[in-house]
Parts: sequence; C-alpha cells; structure tokens
Amino acid sequence: MSSETISPKRWLKALKSGEYKKARGMLLNSKGGMCCLGVAAHLNGADLNWLDRSTYTCGVGHHNYIPFWIDPGNGADLAILNDTKAGYPIERIEKLMPVFEKAYRAGRK
Repeated sequence: MSSETISPKRWLKALKSGEYKKARGMLLNSKGGMCCLGVAAHLNGADLNWLDRSTYTCGVGHHNYIPFWIDPGNGADLAILNDTKAGYPIERIEKLMPVFEKAYRAGRK
C-alpha cells in the first residue's frame, strides 16, 4: 500500500462511475461486485482477488487498505448500509461526506 490514501471525493466519484458492480456482504464477490468498502480498499491498493469469497466480509481483514478517514464507527455504518437490498446507497454515503472530508483533512496534517 502506498503512504497516500485515497480522498473521500475520489471514492465517491468511483462509486458513482458505474465502473464497479455493487455487491453486499463482502468486499468482492464471485461475480466481481464490490461493497462500498471493497471499492475503497481496491482504490487504496488492495488485491482483493485472493479472497475466500465464502467467508470474507466487509468487517474483517484488509484494514490497512480501508482509508483512515473511514473510522470503525463509520465503517460499520457503511457495511450495514451497503448490505441493504439495493447495495450501497449513494445518497446516504453523500450525507456522510462532510464527516469523511473533515477526518481526511485532519489526518493529512
């Protein structure tokens, strides 16, 4: 992993891009879909292809690749939001962006 971390804006842009198939319950599923935390980990340099997809969930492992500005509380909230029927809800993530941006700016000082 590089010493730099992705910005919240870059992550949101990627989520909106349509480049990533949505998935629930795991960082990367067998069909190539990713949960919102999987997208963050991927953008931050994680190799998600080695995963045992039957057991690897958003809340376990690869913590070094989850950006620092997604704290455990926000990460848990995102995992729960992500695992709804529709997958990650962009509108709800957008509402959390001020929190992520503040943490990102504070962590870069």
